[in-house]
Amino acid sequence: MIHIDLRSNQMRSSRGVPFIWSAPFVIAKVRFGQTTQRCRGTGICAVEFQAQQDNIIGASGGCKCERAAALVVQEPDRLVFKFYRAELCPQAYQRQFASGVFKMEESYTLPASVSQRLSRKQIQIAAGTYPVEENEQFIIVAFPNLSECGEIYRS
Repeated sequence: MIHIDLRSNQMRSSRGVPFIWSAPFVIAKVRFGQTTQRCRGTGICAVEFQAQQDNIIGASGGCKCERAAALVVQEPDRLVFKFYRAELCPQAYQRQFASGVFKMEESYTLPASVSQRLSRKQIQIAAGTYPVEENEQFIIVAFPNLSECGEIYRS
């Protein structure tokens, strides 16, 4: 199990050993929905960089369940969103992940503040259906086929 200290923005194993992450990552608040539907529906409507001093606990937005905390990792050929299971309310899980796929009804371009922290100029996630993986700590969605220009596309 990996523990993330939001104050220092460091990761440690359950034994307290520093964890070296080989890929760029950010801790973010993700708002679900579609931008053209005023953040209603499925998919990603907004991603906001979570500053170290901010408290990510309660990022779900209260009873609306429209937001979730995520570790966003830039790997060589894919962008991975690791949603913290403990921070995800049951209604959001049912709406966004329970079918085993994460549906992006429309494409979404990450804000420059997030893309730059992931060492990219621009990252666009294409509309499509993406498989969901789950483990004890995270609900994971990987957006594959990252091109050199930073755009994610479906083949």
